[in-house]
Amino acid sequence: MKKPFVKESRARWIWSTEQTHLSTENHSPSHYEVRRFRRTFELDSTRDISLHAAVTADSRYILYCNGTLVSRGPAKGDVEHRFYSTADLTPHLRTGKNVMAALIMDFSKVACHPPELGAPCWSINHSGGFLLESDGPLELSTGKAWKIQVDQAFSFHNEGCPHGGFVGYFERFDTAAEPAGWTLPDFDDSGWDSASELYPPVRIEDYRDAPSPYGLVEAIVPLLDESEPLRFKSVFLPGGGEAPAKWQQWIGGVPVTVPANSRVEIILDAGALQSGFPVLATSGGKSAKVQMMYAEGLRLPWSVEDANILGRGIDTTNVSTMNSSEQAGWTLDRRGTLAGWFDEITLSGGEHAYEPFHWRTFQFVKLTVETSVEPLTIQPLTYRFTAYPFQKNYAFQCSDDFFQSLEKISWHTFRLCTHETFEDCPYYEQMQYSGDSQITSLIALAATGDARLTKQALYQFSWSLRPEGITECRYPATLPVVIPSWSLHYILMIADYFDYTGDTQTIRDLLPCIRSILDWFDRHKDETGLPAKLPHWNTVDWSPRWDRGCPPGWDRGPTCIISSQYLRALRVAAKFDKSTSHYAEEAKAVAQKINDLFWNEKRGLYEDCPGGPDASQYGNAWAVHSGAATPERAARAMDAALENRELDPASFFGMYFVVRALEDCGQYSRFPQLLGRWQEMIDCGFSTWAEDITYWRSLCHAWSAFPAIEFLRGVLGVKPGKPGFEEILVQPQPLHLYSASGKVPTPHGAVSSAWKIENGVFSIATTAPAGVPLRIILPDGSVHRTTTGTFNGTCAI
Repeated sequence: MKKPFVKESRARWIWSTEQTHLSTENHSPSHYEVRRFRRTFELDSTRDISLHAAVTADSRYILYCNGTLVSRGPAKGDVEHRFYSTADLTPHLRTGKNVMAALIMDFSKVACHPPELGAPCWSINHSGGFLLESDGPLELSTGKAWKIQVDQAFSFHNEGCPHGGFVGYFERFDTAAEPAGWTLPDFDDSGWDSASELYPPVRIEDYRDAPSPYGLVEAIVPLLDESEPLRFKSVFLPGGGEAPAKWQQWIGGVPVTVPANSRVEIILDAGALQSGFPVLATSGGKSAKVQMMYAEGLRLPWSVEDANILGRGIDTTNVSTMNSSEQAGWTLDRRGTLAGWFDEITLSGGEHAYEPFHWRTFQFVKLTVETSVEPLTIQPLTYRFTAYPFQKNYAFQCSDDFFQSLEKISWHTFRLCTHETFEDCPYYEQMQYSGDSQITSLIALAATGDARLTKQALYQFSWSLRPEGITECRYPATLPVVIPSWSLHYILMIADYFDYTGDTQTIRDLLPCIRSILDWFDRHKDETGLPAKLPHWNTVDWSPRWDRGCPPGWDRGPTCIISSQYLRALRVAAKFDKSTSHYAEEAKAVAQKINDLFWNEKRGLYEDCPGGPDASQYGNAWAVHSGAATPERAARAMDAALENRELDPASFFGMYFVVRALEDCGQYSRFPQLLGRWQEMIDCGFSTWAEDITYWRSLCHAWSAFPAIEFLRGVLGVKPGKPGFEEILVQPQPLHLYSASGKVPTPHGAVSSAWKIENGVFSIATTAPAGVPLRIILPDGSVHRTTTGTFNGTCAI
């Protein structure tokens, strides 16, 4: 398709008759405004016909062609950067009458307001609108020729979940108010209104004194994967009882009929946590109601002694926002209770197929059926898995079954936290945070070789830059929040992206943002010469001993953690910005001040604030990872971090940087000592990694999936030797293993490597793209180089 939405475009943003500035007389029944659009057209033949459509909306759209769903979107952005995607409609065309149809949901009139929910926090909106430009022989772009109906079937609610969130209202859907067959060509839309035109499209590069609020940008990322319908693994009754035989047969494919004037509750288990669209197909059952309630897991009181409960009795007072007094934990024990958000469908009889507008997250779904005057026949409930279309372009095998389980669960956790953006968690927030994304992005780069989601995130955080000079901690987002530490993680995420891609243009684009962030920290120094008493939310890690993640002393002066993160960001800037020596000189000065203010020689560790006494695993890890610590101090600091039980513990996020510090000081072999909590989650049977070590909320959080990084960059040892893999480095770390093998993607092709240890001899065979310099560092420290694409070597171990 040619470049859409140029100045000559005939497409127009469209909406219903009230447009964007008039009082709404005819509106949706609740909260969001929902509209249905149609455009019919005739084709004498489909031979040699090609039809594509560039499409976007405010706030969200689903596009159909002749009844087939062809596109969802737009990808999350903001008003100034409104992404559009291009859909190929050609395979769905037919001779005779055709139709394009779109369902649009407008969130703009509702604010995000957790825990009451409101609109999704990630959706930045202006007002309802729909825009499409087509190519081909017919002019089908959005304008007055499109028909529109104000929807009356959707309403929305926030009932059901005690843990709060940012994901937006859940649905109540009345099938009697849905125009049956409205996405099909032969539907009669003669009673629908003509669309009202709002404003012309404007591409962001053409944005001057524009008559439109939107700057249109071609989507950086592809559409999400959507699988074929998948079945649930098992079914049981609330309380754990065995479901009747007909429901056992139902999940196997046999429809079930619920008698009139009856009520049924069953719970379905997908076997693992999923993100996807549940699909409910029914017939009959006039006035019946069906509710689908979604949950990551079940909950049991910690007092149930014979139950396998995650994190039994851990105090959540300092980390939880809304359930610190709760006396229950997560479990897969079927005696547990299920609580969560739900969708509810009211049926009008006849045949219906329902799926929610937005994907849901669940392992368990409680299905509640209440029939009225007619029996209701229900087809087996299925779901279509959806996530960013990452391909598992790596392989990893090793001699430790525990590591194999870690790898499998880490990949699944990562996938569930990657959709149109990186996400902290798929159930509660679905928000892209820069601190979280540093880890998730590195998994994407190392395991898939697909850098598009990372590139999008880097630009999006630069769009969030405040006038004061620092980025938001999450973006896109309508509730603005700054975590100063997260802006430093953003700079480190840029460095990882450059290492894996060598993309100098993106670095040039982002360098002003890097300078602005570091200038903000420079302006917030105190008399010590370090950033101190910073405004905003000073969370750095979710240690359960800290108040909402803020390290001791943050409000009194400088902290070891943020000072060390600032140091590492300065060193990144020094590499990127060759126009000045300021960053390198500042880094030297900051490193010295960190040692002067935070090192306690007697205790052999770095304290979190000047004069102590507080000290943490995370603080010592960052003093080492920043490069501030001398080799002797680094070794002592990491001994303290792993052995001194008085130190405040790192959470799952912080543990990643503890591992980085171990690697930096030559103690990477101690990494497996940190994995006890991952074993705990495996022992409880969970399919994903939890958010933090108190297990108070999310059971799926991508930062906890960092072991995937260790297996590829550590155990196999494959990482960029130079930016963009212009040199490939292979530096395997055997740990406690006696064999490992696998492959890792690079821009030049895959690197395959296998090593083993027999009779005190380490041997390795590596295959890499020919012609690319390959540097191998064996466990004995010996360095070998080749450009032939193959290496076989041994050393004593």
